[in-house]
Amino acid sequence: MLCSAIMNKRAFATIFLMLLMDLLGFGMIIPILPFYAQKYGANAFEIGVLMGCFSFFQFALAPVWGRASDFFGRRPILLICIFGSSIAYVLLGLADSYLQLLITRSLAGAFAANIATGYAYVSDTISPSHRTKAMGLLGAAMGVGFTIGPAIGALLSKDGFALPNYVAASISLVNFTFGWIWLKEPAGLKEKRQKLRNEKKFRFETFFKVMNHLPSQVGIVVFFLYTLALTQMEVMFAVYMGDFFGFNAESTGYLMFAMGMIMILIQGGLIGRLVAKFGERSLLQTGLVISIVALVLYAFSSQFLWLSVTSLCALAAGRGVLQPNMTTLATYQVDPTLRGVTMGFYQAGSSLARVLGPITAGWLYYEFTPATPFLVGAGYVVCALVYFLALSSRLPAFLKDPAERQS
Repeated sequence: MLCSAIMNKRAFATIFLMLLMDLLGFGMIIPILPFYAQKYGANAFEIGVLMGCFSFFQFALAPVWGRASDFFGRRPILLICIFGSSIAYVLLGLADSYLQLLITRSLAGAFAANIATGYAYVSDTISPSHRTKAMGLLGAAMGVGFTIGPAIGALLSKDGFALPNYVAASISLVNFTFGWIWLKEPAGLKEKRQKLRNEKKFRFETFFKVMNHLPSQVGIVVFFLYTLALTQMEVMFAVYMGDFFGFNAESTGYLMFAMGMIMILIQGGLIGRLVAKFGERSLLQTGLVISIVALVLYAFSSQFLWLSVTSLCALAAGRGVLQPNMTTLATYQVDPTLRGVTMGFYQAGSSLARVLGPITAGWLYYEFTPATPFLVGAGYVVCALVYFLALSSRLPAFLKDPAERQS
C-alpha cells in the first residue's frame, strides 16, 4: 500500500492537509475576483492583468523559493509562504481600488511557492514507484480545497467581497499554526543541504541541469502549454457564462464546485487504478485529447447551457487524469538536492502561462469572438500533445504502457 512506502506517514498527512487548506483559501477568492475588480470599474483586459499579476510574481519567485528550500529545508519555506499569504488576504479584503487589488494580488503571488515546495517535500519521502499515486492524492487534496473554496466564497460574497478574504486569511493562519506544530523536515538530506549552503550562492547553471533532464524538461513544457490553455478558460468562462446564461459570482462558484468534485474523484480514488491498468504515457495522452475536445465544444456552446456544463466537466476530467502524471514526470529520477528547484521551475512555467494567458484571453474575447480564447486554448493543448508524442519514445521505462513494461 501507499502508506507503507511513505517514510513518514504523519509528514505526508500534514502536507496533504496543508495543501488542502491552502487551496481552500485560494479557491474562495478565484470566482469572486473578476466581480471584485468590476466593482472598481475594471474591464476585461484589466481583469486579465489582475489575474496575471499574481502569476507574474509567482513565476519570478517560485524558482528562488524552490532553490531556497533545497538550501535551507522545506519546512521554513512552507511556513514563510503560508504566513505571507495570510497577510495578502487581509490586505485584499481592505482594498478599496483597482490599484490596491493589483498590489495585494502581486504580494500574494510573491508568496505562492508552497505548492511547489509541498510537492518537493513529498518527492523527498516517497519512492518513484508510488509517486504518481501520491501526487494524485496531493492533487485530490488541492482539488477538495479548490472545490469547497469557490462554494464557500460564493456564499460569503453575498455579504460583500471583503468577507471571503478575511475568512481565507483565517484559514491561512490556522494552516501556519498546524504546520508549525506538526511539520518536520524530511530526514536524510541534511548533509547534502549543508554542502549546498557552503557554496554560498545560487548557481544559474542549475536551470540548465533541470532542463537537460529530459523527463523534467517534458513535464515542465507540457505543463506550461497546458496551463496556458487553461487560463483561456479560467479567466473568461465566468464572463462567458454571465454573458450567455446570466451567471453571477454565486452560480459560478457552484459550477466550479462541480468541476472540482470530478477532479477529486479521479485524483483521489481512480488515478492509482488507472495508472496500473493503462500506464502514465497513455493517461497523459488521453488527458490531453479530452482537454482538446472539451475546449472546442465549449467554444461553440453559447446557445446550449447543457453543452457548456458538459464541456467544462469533461475538461475537469481531462485535467484530473493529466496533472498527477505531469508532476511525476517532472520529478522522475531527479537528484534530491534539485527537487525543490525542479518543482520551482515546474511551478514557474505554470505561472508564466498564467501571466501571458489572462492578458491574451480578455483581448481575444472582445476583439474577435467569445469563442476565440477557447479555440486558441485548444491549439495550445494540441501543441503540448505533439511535443509529448515527439519525445515520448525517449522517456524512461516507467512511462511505458503496462504490457510494454513486462516485455
